[in-house]
Amino acid sequence: MDEFSVTFYQFLSDFPNRSSQPSYNLATSAPDLKEDFSPSQNCLLLNSRQAIDSSVHQILLSEAAKPNGQIALFLQPDYPFLLHLLSTIQPAGSLQSDHIFSLNRTAQFTDAHELYELYYLRNLFPIYMNKLDYHIHCFYTNEISHLQNLSALPYMILTSEFAITCSSDYQTGILYQDPDILQALWNLFHSHRDLCQPAFQTFPIIADDLPSLFQFVANTRASADLIISTQPEACILPFLRLDLLKDIFNYDIPGADSVIAMADALFSNNIQLVNDGKFIIYFTEYGMTRFLQEGLFEEIPPTFYHPLNIEQCIRILREIAQCCHNGSYRIVICSYHLNHRF
Repeated sequence: MDEFSVTFYQFLSDFPNRSSQPSYNLATSAPDLKEDFSPSQNCLLLNSRQAIDSSVHQILLSEAAKPNGQIALFLQPDYPFLLHLLSTIQPAGSLQSDHIFSLNRTAQFTDAHELYELYYLRNLFPIYMNKLDYHIHCFYTNEISHLQNLSALPYMILTSEFAITCSSDYQTGILYQDPDILQALWNLFHSHRDLCQPAFQTFPIIADDLPSLFQFVANTRASADLIISTQPEACILPFLRLDLLKDIFNYDIPGADSVIAMADALFSNNIQLVNDGKFIIYFTEYGMTRFLQEGLFEEIPPTFYHPLNIEQCIRILREIAQCCHNGSYRIVICSYHLNHRF
């Protein structure tokens, strides 16, 4: 396999499928970090990884205990302690979290030969699974170390009461409580955020609202020059022709005819993108085997259609084989089964 295939294999094989446990219970009172400051102090030196971890733990738990908390992160997604904390924390109220980090303009790999973007996504996905109000903003650079080179303490972790600036190795930092310094850092964060673009768009899959899902997918792909899909399960939808769609659709669903028309338009556009080499799909052997055994595809709730029979599965498999030959549909062989219900 080439390096891209290897890194996708690693990504899909080790992708998280549930939020981390245990969760932090904020029913008890949050720690009061202000007690660590003397009356004349506006900041504290954090001269070890342990000191930074401890302060991050306290300020985030304190903020999560508020009815309307807010967190801002200006750092790469390579700080396991912080990311694990966000993936397990259960806020007392709302907790708006904004995260800025940089991406490289060209493909770069970690020392473990994993594409940085996939490494970041694997680290961040548990936070999404924790259902936080979490938003990622990215800017692009020409070197992977750009963010670390912005200043001596380039990383920022901000809350409504405290701020931490720290080195990119999380060994040295400063904890602030001065309102003027805090406001200046928030202003700096907002100025950077205004220059970024969102990294992800998340949307709920509602069982009785397929038209909204189809419309969202169509809108997000309309301006894309190239679409790369990575998923353990086989991507079947582009290969559902109108006659097959009509055979398997559940006509007990309200507005069935209009849903079928929208689905046909979307799937037809997808297969055109696949044939034009603008829609590249990575999937797993296990995902394809599961489809052939059950006749189900994961993108659409099963209430909307009847499982495909073996003849219908073989028909789709033949079309997929053709796309595999031209390189737009790529299988990743995994050495063990995946629990792919994210």
